[in-house]
Parts: sequence; structure tokens; C-alpha cells
Amino acid sequence: LRAQDAQKKVLILYSTSREAGIAAVGERQLPRILDNGLERRLDYHSEFIDAGRFADAEYRAGFRDFLHLKYGDLRFDIVIAVLDVAIEFLDRYRDELFPETPVVFFAHSPVEKRIRNSTGVWGQLDFARTLALVTTLQPEIKRVFVVSGAAGRDKALEKTARAQFPQFEPRLAFTYLSALPTRDLEQRLASLPQDSVIYYLLVYQDGAGDLFQPLAYLDRLASRA
Repeated sequence: LRAQDAQKKVLILYSTSREAGIAAVGERQLPRILDNGLERRLDYHSEFIDAGRFADAEYRAGFRDFLHLKYGDLRFDIVIAVLDVAIEFLDRYRDELFPETPVVFFAHSPVEKRIRNSTGVWGQLDFARTLALVTTLQPEIKRVFVVSGAAGRDKALEKTARAQFPQFEPRLAFTYLSALPTRDLEQRLASLPQDSVIYYLLVYQDGAGDLFQPLAYLDRLASRA
């Protein structure tokens, strides 16, 4: 056999952009882990849906067409779906793109409809546990300013946080700074009371419609706060 014939072909499908934290860690670690596990016989590919900035159905269909054009003649040994959007994408288009390929997934919530020939794990977002650590380290904190954006993913994380944080009331007072224009948000964060903490969730898009890379946006806000 030729060397490339013996290789295991793996596709990682991320829900996020390439710059997102989970993708940055995944791209640093997964090729190494898989290559070691497959005895240096890895043919590694990765793609990024970037759902935070491109959420409409027409884009998803275009992304499907892109994958079909790029990988039409390539047969993967496995597809790994990272987070919910990638799982939903495979649930809809898997038969068109990768009809006989097993799927492994990682999700933030239980998968209601299991994709045929798939397995995976889910790890629930636990914002409350992080906030409990904050109050342990800084017991003087009395106010929490929760920052989130206007994109669909931003709003989804805010909804999760709102469901988890009431257990801290009335000990902590919560203010949700949601979908504000960046200039207004920076002004608010620059003059908060001393007994405050900023809980940054996610901002792909601000209230003015401008798009951002979430980790870079966090650095920007930290420099103003």
C-alpha cells in the first residue's frame, strides 16, 4: 500500500470561527492527540462554520456546497463535530456529504436526536460555578454586570446565564448589559462601583451591528474596565 492509502482521514467540523477559544485549543491539541493515537497515520482536515457571525439558513446551504466541492471525492474515516451547530449541520446534511462516515460529537447540551452511527459527550455550561468561585475569591463583590452581544449565539448564552444566576440573589445584584453598541458598553464598564465584577459571556456582534472576534473583544473591554 502507498503511505497515503494507509492514512486515516479525519475531518473536524467546528461550530465556531477559527479564532474562537475552543477552536484554537482544538487545533493545537487534536492533531497531536489523533496523530499519536493513529501511529502517525493521520490525514487531518478542519472546517469552521462560524455560526456566531453567519447564522442564516442560506449560508448553511452554501457551506454545504463548499464542503461538497472541496471533499466530494474524499472519504473520511470519521467526522468530529464540535458544539451544537456542527451537530445540527451534520444531522441535516450528513447523508449528502458523508453518508457512511461515523460521527463523534461534543455538545454543550444533551443531543435530542442522535445522528445515526454516532457517539459523543456533552458538557453543560456552568456559569454559576464560575461565579461561585469569584465570590469565594472576592467576597466583597455585591454587583455583577453580565456582558453579552446581539448575535444568536450571544443571546443563547445570555439565556443560559439568566437561568443559572437567580440562585445568587439577593446576595448579588445583576445588571445585564446586552446587545449594547460598543461605545456605550465601554462607557458603562469604565465607571462601575468598586464592589463589582464583569461577567463576560460572548460578543460576536454588538448592538450597532458591528462584528467582532469574541476573545479580541474581551481584551478590548478589559482595557477599558
